[in-house]
Amino acid sequence: GCLGVAVRAGLEIPDTSVWFSFMLANFVGTATLSLLTAHKSSLQYGPLFVGAGTGLCGALTTFSSWQQVSASLVLPSSRLGADAGQLTYLWIQVQVVGMAVNAAGWVFGSHLAVLLEPSRQLSR
Repeated sequence: GCLGVAVRAGLEIPDTSVWFSFMLANFVGTATLSLLTAHKSSLQYGPLFVGAGTGLCGALTTFSSWQQVSASLVLPSSRLGADAGQLTYLWIQVQVVGMAVNAAGWVFGSHLAVLLEPSRQLSR
């Protein structure tokens, strides 16, 4: 878990929005988890998979940080005179884009697994 937090901190790019750094960390974490899952049967050491999957990737792709970013984008807007409908729309956008980035990371990791081991086929 500590390594995942360190990687997340390393992926924070100065002078960019918190939204971009968050999405980058989620994409990398989800792609890594997808790659690990594809190679789970070939990993000889089960606890290593659990540590890398649950610990490292779990720390990279935490749900609480997703919601913290959602709140940080929505709450300051309320001071700018945005009504409840606009804030709800912004929150929905954050959730949809977040899920799309995670799905793209999963697909990328699956394709990367095929590239690394050509005998493996993508399951549909």
